[in-house]
Amino acid sequence: MRKFSYVLVVLLALFVSAAPMFAYVSDRHDFGEIDFKGATVNYVAHFNALARFEEGGEFAGRLEEAKALFNIGDIVLVQGSWDGVGELALNRYLAGDSQYDIWRLPHNAFFQLASRGAMYPVSDILPAEYFEQLSDITKLKNERLPYDGKLLHFSVGAPDDWGHAPFVVVNLDLFERENLGNPYELYEAGNWDWDHVEAIARKATRDTTGDGVIDQWGFAFIDPYFLIFSNGGTITRLDDDGKVVFSLGEPAALEGLRKRNEWVN
Repeated sequence: MRKFSYVLVVLLALFVSAAPMFAYVSDRHDFGEIDFKGATVNYVAHFNALARFEEGGEFAGRLEEAKALFNIGDIVLVQGSWDGVGELALNRYLAGDSQYDIWRLPHNAFFQLASRGAMYPVSDILPAEYFEQLSDITKLKNERLPYDGKLLHFSVGAPDDWGHAPFVVVNLDLFERENLGNPYELYEAGNWDWDHVEAIARKATRDTTGDGVIDQWGFAFIDPYFLIFSNGGTITRLDDDGKVVFSLGEPAALEGLRKRNEWVN
């Protein structure tokens, strides 16, 4: 029962922070009979996740409306450090204090909490059709984040999965000036790979002033994770038994790290 109540609270959080179509007036949305019987809802996060609902914030007054509508005694912030809030949430769960918690946690807390049963499998609630219509990036995340054969992740509206997607920034002016080709056409032709990118970077890296010192570089910042992921490598993965294993030492990941070292040095 504790886990199911947690899901209700998460859904409540989504409604509270949603667009104006979910404003707290009965003629706009019928939430049905939801009664927290005066309980306190705790928002557990590593930052002030309630700032937008405070005086002067874009959603000021919504917390009071939610408390009145759902008979909530209070909505309070329980704040921890970025690297400790996962442990804070887990301890609350194990102590039975998380029945009315909303957790806003960094990604590094996922497996710690999932492995202790602190997350309710949404695949037990939502039909398969729901997951089939999600964006490609969200589908990919679901493929990477099952636990014990269950899905623990879902998205509402424009998924924030896009906010965690790696991307490449290209200087189009430099491409045109140095006659490096069109990166979009290279990508669409299937030629946006390590070999082609390296050749482009070598051509772009040169001395533009004639003083013998290189002042234009083909690469700027190169995140090692991007090279690992683009080669099919991972930091951790699920093995055949559904257990999380460390995979940074596997060939695909190591090759990505070696390639980054070549490009940087």
